[in-house]
Amino acid sequence: MIIAISSVHQNVVLKGMKDILESISYVVAIIGGVAGAIFYFQKKHNFSSVNFDTQFTGNLGNEGNIGDDVAPSHYVELELTATNGTVSGIANTRRLTSETQWSGLSVAGKRKSNVAYLDITHVRGGRVIYVHKFTLTLKNNNFYWKKISTEDNDFFPETATLFKYVNQTL
Repeated sequence: MIIAISSVHQNVVLKGMKDILESISYVVAIIGGVAGAIFYFQKKHNFSSVNFDTQFTGNLGNEGNIGDDVAPSHYVELELTATNGTVSGIANTRRLTSETQWSGLSVAGKRKSNVAYLDITHVRGGRVIYVHKFTLTLKNNNFYWKKISTEDNDFFPETATLFKYVNQTL
C-alpha cells in the first residue's frame, strides 16, 4: 500500500513539474517574441530616422514654384543639415512686393519624424535675437513652412511650399 501511494504521489509530482516546465517554455517563447519585435521596430525606427535626416538635409526654396494657385508672398531659401533629429542651417528670405530681405540668418531646431520645429535667430551687437519660429513638414517630397511665431512681422511668410533644389547651393 505504501508503494502504491508513493507511485501515485510520484505521478502527481511529475505531472506538476511537467506543467511548470511547459509554462516556463511558454513564458520564454513570449519574452523572445516581444524582444524580437522590440528589436525589429527599433531598427526600423532608426532607419526611418536616418532617412528623414537625409531628406531634411539640403537646399530648399520656393523660387520658381509654379504649383500653387496663389503666388507666394516671400521667397524663402534654406540650407539645412539634419543629424540625429537635430536640424541646423542658414535662411534667406525676401518679400516679393518690396526689397525687404534677410540673409544669412541661423536656423536651428529639432526634427520629430517628418516635422521639424525650427527657430530663426540673428546675432546683432553680440546678442542672439530670436526672429521667427516655424514648422517645416515633409509631405510627398515637398516641405511645408508654417509660421508659429506670435509676433507680427513682414519678413517671413505665414505659409509656404518649398521644394528641394538639386545640386545647387544658396
